[in-house]
Amino acid sequence: GGIPVEPYGFIFDKDDRIPEEDVDLVEEHKFNTYAPIVSFYAAAPDRFSDIPWPSSEDWEAACGLVFPQTFMHRKVKGGKAVFDGKPRDLFTEANFRKFERGWDDGRVATAFFRGTATGGGTTIDNNQRLKVAYLSHKWRNDPEKGGEEP
Repeated sequence: GGIPVEPYGFIFDKDDRIPEEDVDLVEEHKFNTYAPIVSFYAAAPDRFSDIPWPSSEDWEAACGLVFPQTFMHRKVKGGKAVFDGKPRDLFTEANFRKFERGWDDGRVATAFFRGTATGGGTTIDNNQRLKVAYLSHKWRNDPEKGGEEP
C-alpha cells in the first residue's frame, strides 16, 4: 500500500524510481479502493501495489515445463481436451543446445535489446538502451573500445 500516484510519471518527465518526483493523481481518479493490478514488471512493494505476475516465458524457464500458446481446445471421445496449438520450445534442452557455443568461438561483444527504447527514462542518463546506443556510436572509431568487428 501507500498513497496512489500516477503510475506513468515518465510521461510527465518525472523519474518513477524517485519518490519525491511522484505525480499525484487528479482528484477524479482518487478512490477508496482500487482493483488489483497484476504486472510482469512489478516495482518494489514499497513503491507500487502491483501484484508480481510471471510472464509465460519466465514461468516456463522456472519450472522447466512447456505450455501451449493457447488453451483453446476441442473435446474428443471420452471428454479429453485436445490442444490444436503447438507449444513453443523456447526453453527445452534441445533448443538450448542448438545455440550452444564456447566463449572463445568468435564472439562479438554485443548488447542486444528487443523492441524500442522502453523504460522510465528518456535520456542517455536514465535509459540503459539509449545509453548503450550512444556508447556504440561514440566508441565506433575508438581502437580500444570499438574498431572493426572480428
